[in-house]
Amino acid sequence: MIFTRLEVLLYLLGMIVGAWVLYPSEYTRGLMLRKQGDRSESIAFFGDYLRRNPHHKGATLALAEAFEDAGRPEEAVLPLESFYMHRRGDLETGRELLALMKRTGLQARAAQFRWRLSHDLEQKPLRPTRALITLYTDAYQDATSRQDYESAKRALLRLAEISGENEAHRENLVRLLLARGELKVALKFLNEKLSEAPRDFDSRRLVARIHRYQGNRLKAVSVLEAGIQLDPRSVALLSDRATLYSEIPNWERAVADFRTLSKLQPRRDSWLQELGLALLKLGQFKEGIEVLNSYLARAPNVKKRWWNVIYALDDAKRRDRAAAKLEGYIRNFPDDREGYEMLAFEYHELARTDAEIKTLQKRVRRAPRDFKNRKGLVELLMQEERYDECVSHYNVLIAQRPNDPKLRMSLGYLHGLRGDREAAVVVFEDQVKRFPNDKRAIDKLVWALNKIGRRDKAIQVLSKHLGRKQKT
Repeated sequence: MIFTRLEVLLYLLGMIVGAWVLYPSEYTRGLMLRKQGDRSESIAFFGDYLRRNPHHKGATLALAEAFEDAGRPEEAVLPLESFYMHRRGDLETGRELLALMKRTGLQARAAQFRWRLSHDLEQKPLRPTRALITLYTDAYQDATSRQDYESAKRALLRLAEISGENEAHRENLVRLLLARGELKVALKFLNEKLSEAPRDFDSRRLVARIHRYQGNRLKAVSVLEAGIQLDPRSVALLSDRATLYSEIPNWERAVADFRTLSKLQPRRDSWLQELGLALLKLGQFKEGIEVLNSYLARAPNVKKRWWNVIYALDDAKRRDRAAAKLEGYIRNFPDDREGYEMLAFEYHELARTDAEIKTLQKRVRRAPRDFKNRKGLVELLMQEERYDECVSHYNVLIAQRPNDPKLRMSLGYLHGLRGDREAAVVVFEDQVKRFPNDKRAIDKLVWALNKIGRRDKAIQVLSKHLGRKQKT
């Protein structure tokens, strides 16, 4: 015999081992089928393989991919979901299943599964923090796009707890809570942040604003004062506190804060303006007016500054000062209609009718087509019984609005008051021609004709009117 029995036995064993090594396993053959593009066979193969080897991770993922390649992605959801329920917390399978649900349009199921996956991952002894942050961030963005406030809040709460030092998630949560009006919960997170970082002045100011919004201004002041003790030169905190003192109001302390601010930022004109206003409110008129004048002197060609000073003086009931300032304003801006109107108002409040009339006369000379102020001037002249001066103004008003029936009637009454009934007849005749059905104009025309002895004409007017009325 050429070979011994041992050699033959070893040869056979070698052949068996070689075949075992070289011939692909059943699972590998399935992967080869899928790569070759034989989708139906690979689906059938992996389905059969999973029946014999249930919960095989690789085969489950391969079957899901085969379903997708075959254009049947919705059928891939069930095997992946079944495997995940068997091995809950498996991050790779969970991600694949979540992505598959999104691709197949199962958005609601994907949102629900994301929460289940996040919960399972949190139960692990070593939880994957980065993966959880990604999942909760996606959950927040998805809930925001769907306007699902409760889910967005839930995601941000988990992010705020998990992310630790990352303040962005806590800030997003605070913004969301403030937008939804959940001020108490927002205050809780902000106060936690302040306890960790007391020099975080942005958060401190936000806490003060929330207390202010809730109507608790004294509490807001105390929050700001704690920050000012840490940094007495903080412009932002001093500015907020000064505003609160102005609202309480506590003008003495507001003045002190605005003084400090004007020293810290001497080039900022708004602090001078606020200081002047506060001094006026406090009753220190002389100093307040001096401060406001220095504020105005820095930019005398800016209209807004003039108005800031004028309104401050008016609000403080210093109308004489306001009127003097308005006179200066009109000298600088002679074509500004609002300046004349405000000055006329101040003189009216001061009961200086002559000055009010002169102001409006200046205005209509400057702007002859200013209907509103010319009409106001006429009304004032009528009140003062300066009838002769009114005639020319009424003629201008009628020329501007010839179809306004009230203007001619007023002019006719005016002529009657002046005793010029001939002129009244002319005006009322013109009114009747333009508005033949105006009963008041007819009555006044008949009255005026009677007064000047033209009874025949008066009867003719009445007969014509009654005949027209009869036909109607």
